Order: sequence, then structure tokens, then C-alpha cells
Amino acid sequence: MKILYITQYFYPEVGATTNRALANIRHLAKKHQVTVLTEMPNHPQGVIHDGYKGKLFVSEKMESFLIKRFWVCTSKNKFFLNRVFFYLSFAFFGTLYTLLKAGKFDVIFITSPPLFISLIGITAKIFYPQKKMFFEVRDLWPDCAIAMGELHNQLFISLSYWMENSIYRRSEKIITITRYIKDRIIDKGVNGDNIVVIHN
Repeated sequence: MKILYITQYFYPEVGATTNRALANIRHLAKKHQVTVLTEMPNHPQGVIHDGYKGKLFVSEKMESFLIKRFWVCTSKNKFFLNRVFFYLSFAFFGTLYTLLKAGKFDVIFITSPPLFISLIGITAKIFYPQKKMFFEVRDLWPDCAIAMGELHNQLFISLSYWMENSIYRRSEKIITITRYIKDRIIDKGVNGDNIVVIHN
């Protein structure tokens, strides 16, 4: 089986997100052909790493899987609009790549947050409705961002809830990392039979 694994953050970036993604991909790559779609490494400093600067697209191989990296609009300053452009730039290039290459893959696997990454999956399902898609939820967005005071613009809140609802409805399976997250998604009206908990 050919899998397109989409994650905004990935090795050599550091953090829990990249650790889980790398573990998942290594496991999947034992039996399947995996291609990782991700950003030019820059997290958490907001500076694109040496070797990737000035490039729009990089294709490379790591162990037994392929990596496709795209430029993102990143910045050392983590202001609200900077973060939005950061997320949207990856969603834009990720959507273009997925629409052009989706026919090569049997499954699209998307892990979030950021929630903007769901735009890739939503668009892919519009053009390829029969394509199987799995959506991993590692943190509840936009709920978490609202609770922490990071998101208070009503327009963005409404857009975020639309993205969340849209990606849930279009996914064959939703994967969460805790039972709590599963229960909260069920509270939003999603069928619990479509949600699987896979702990770290």
C-alpha cells in the first residue's frame, strides 16, 4: 500500500510531534511505501535550517521512506498573523502537491495540529472522494487555542470550527492519542465507531 503521510512538523525538527510522526512512519514503512509531506525544517526557532534555505521544494530519502519538503512563510516573531501565514503557506503547497499526486497513493494520512493542515485533506476529498483518508488529532483545535487565549478573532474561530467539522466528516477514521480527546470529539456529534485511540 502507498501512503502519503502529511505532517507540518518533522525530523530534524525536535519535539513530541516529530517524535510521534517519526515513530508512526517507521512502523508503517515496514510494510508499506510511505511518502512524507512536510515543511522545510525551521521549528522551533522559526529559521529554516542550513541546507534548506532559499529552496522552494526538496525531495530526499530517509531510511526506507521518501520526504517531500516545501518552503513555508516562517518567522522568529510568533505574532498571530505571522503564524497564520506560516500555517497557510504549508497548507497551500501541501494542497497543490496532494492534488497533483493523490492518484499515486492508496491512503492519505494527516496529523494535526495545526488545524490548517486539514485544508489539504478537505480539498483532496472534494477532488478524490473515493480516496481513503485518516485524520490524527493530537490536540483539540480550535478548542485548545481558544482556551489558552491564542485565538479570539470571531472570524477565525468560525473558520476553524468549519475546518474541524469538515475534516471529521470526510475522514474514514479519526485517530486520537487519548480517550479524553475521543470523548470530546464524540460530544461534537462524530460517531465514536469512527474514532480510534492510539496512545503515544
